[in-house]
Amino acid sequence: MPSPLRSLKDSTPVLKGLLFNACRLLRKARAEGRPEILTRARTLYALERRVLDYLDRKQVWGLDDSTPAPVREGFDLLCETFLHLRDAPDRGIAHGANRRLNALEKKAKIERLRSYPVRLGIEITNQCNLRCPMCGQAGEKGPRFFLSLDDIATHEPVFEWLDEMHIYGYGEALLVDYIPELLALIPPHVRSVIVTNGTLLTRETCRMLVDRGLKTLTVSVDAADRALYRELRGVDKLDEVLDSIRYLIEYRRSKGLAFPDLTFNVVAMKKNVDEMPALVRLAAELGVDRICIAYMMVFYESLRGESLFYDQERADRRMDEAEALGRDLGVQVFAPPRFRSGTGRAAHFDRCYEPWEIVWLRCDGKTSPCCGFPDPLGAWRGVDFWNFWNSPGFTRLRRTLETDQESHWCRDCANPYYMDVRLESSHITNPALRTIASREADAAR
Repeated sequence: MPSPLRSLKDSTPVLKGLLFNACRLLRKARAEGRPEILTRARTLYALERRVLDYLDRKQVWGLDDSTPAPVREGFDLLCETFLHLRDAPDRGIAHGANRRLNALEKKAKIERLRSYPVRLGIEITNQCNLRCPMCGQAGEKGPRFFLSLDDIATHEPVFEWLDEMHIYGYGEALLVDYIPELLALIPPHVRSVIVTNGTLLTRETCRMLVDRGLKTLTVSVDAADRALYRELRGVDKLDEVLDSIRYLIEYRRSKGLAFPDLTFNVVAMKKNVDEMPALVRLAAELGVDRICIAYMMVFYESLRGESLFYDQERADRRMDEAEALGRDLGVQVFAPPRFRSGTGRAAHFDRCYEPWEIVWLRCDGKTSPCCGFPDPLGAWRGVDFWNFWNSPGFTRLRRTLETDQESHWCRDCANPYYMDVRLESSHITNPALRTIASREADAAR
């Protein structure tokens, strides 16, 4: 693959020509008050592709002193163009412009953003009706919070810029009574996602989720076997949960609708890893669209022996079987990286763009860049959006990510899409529970 500098040198005359034409187009659009002409300009698409291609090829993430002037000028011009398009009367054009601006800013590793996030997470409560032994809730003794709908609605103007809204977090989403009103606030183009343990799903709730336009319902089901489910979840409710899923699918079909689609969330550990193929079969039988599997995080000493970090060959084998069976049965299976792969964090995505794409509004009034980052980055309740989206905590996180100053929560990321499965620290959150060799490796890093 040619170096980005060589590629740029070879195409500099073309890039300068694109810059000239793009500047002329932007001036024309502003003078005539017709931003829509920019959406039909091949010049802009060509310029955008070349700038993004350079940033993708660059070994060190982001714009810096080594960035050639034509690339930086192209970046600046594109940002101004997308900001102008974001004011277009056509909301589809405006929404697309924000998405493209966000893509540029994350590739350039900009600290203070002018784009809105494309995803929003809302943790409406950290209360849960279960105490599953593999969850941090099992030993949770801290304060419990519930967000009010009024608190959430203060940031409703941001919703139109989103592609996705996630309604879940550390607690059970269906414990709150304003889900219908919250779904009514979400624009139709936004993919709304609720995650639930499913034990509170009633027929009335199923009908409401379908009628209110929920796009994805994710239900935590860790076993196809009733006895094992009872052991893992602490309640004998597998049959009731599956009956609710069947009813929702039937009701959705009776309405001639495709949404909400259904996902199984699975926490994989030694006790249930052999259940992965059976869960795929169960999903296919029910009509569940996909299964998302994550390795269990070890919060307590009692769970350490259940980590698949210590049973890697079996874990890899069962994940392979689940994915192969999913292809045969038409069920999407999103399994974590294999221990044998040696690809680590880059198994799914090359870089983590969470601090650019999403902000989590926690039920304690604080913000986070993802649901696996417990340290707050600032307050959001009663605060102007741009003040918490570009808070000192967020800007520092964007600046230090993938440097030797990055947060230890990022270094030991447990997100299935970014985690380095080869590291014990990616599976065990408490450093005191790691092996001596792992602690020494952490210190060396």
